[in-house]
Amino acid sequence: APFKWISKPRRGEQGQHGGVAFLVHTAIAEHVTPLPSAGDQEVLWIKIQGHGGRSARPLLLASAYMPDAGKRAAAIEAAWDALKVATVQRSCEGQVVIMGDLNAKVGSASRRDDVIGMYGGPNSNGIPNAPGHQMLRFLRSCGMAAVNGRDQAEADAPAYTHIRRGRRSGSTIEQGVLDYVVVSREMVACKRVSMAVLPAQAGHLAGSDHLPVLCSITRVALPKTQPQKVHRWRVQRFLDKEHGQDAIDAYQAALAEHVAAVQQDIDAVRECLPADA
Repeated sequence: APFKWISKPRRGEQGQHGGVAFLVHTAIAEHVTPLPSAGDQEVLWIKIQGHGGRSARPLLLASAYMPDAGKRAAAIEAAWDALKVATVQRSCEGQVVIMGDLNAKVGSASRRDDVIGMYGGPNSNGIPNAPGHQMLRFLRSCGMAAVNGRDQAEADAPAYTHIRRGRRSGSTIEQGVLDYVVVSREMVACKRVSMAVLPAQAGHLAGSDHLPVLCSITRVALPKTQPQKVHRWRVQRFLDKEHGQDAIDAYQAALAEHVAAVQQDIDAVRECLPADA
């Protein structure tokens, strides 16, 4: 099979239905590691090792299903608090990306640099639901941001991810945004991530009222540099009457070589950034 299935079943429904999962292409399966996650949370984490070996910064992906607005307020808050703890921990290991049905209605932002997009579509009365309030608190406290609603093309046609239809008529009763891609605010600012919602064509809604969400992440691969040799210099060599000046000249040359190597890395990072960053 071209894909490897990694999953975590829904609580109390072992082997039945529901839960969170990843389909990993076999071409990268050897670079993917499932990570431990809290047993009572419907969040599954995997790590994708970056280019350049163990020293490269990996991607930490989370497939999440968060409690809906019908759950108790305490349960909703506890789930988002647990996700916050996991996100902070994983952020120390690599670049965190959270995806899934978060059941949060957060509306739209009034400015471009907010934690949510400006074109997310309105909520009823413009007020976030209970999971939405928790999601906004989570984003602001963790330095994260939702990728949804940041394409100006969505100003006239919001990219709704959830469409509820009448059982008999089949007509649309309600539509909104419940499924999100969440990344660090730096990734959003550098425009290294984008998303699109696939249209509700035949087959997309079979057995689900959610639309598929496509996320594209651009990973920056810095050029490899040669390890620099570390020299230890004794001050007495510089004070030597016969060879002191030669030691000083050699020290200055070695220092210039190290500075040039650091400047090369800085220039490489600048080339990867967008012009307006």
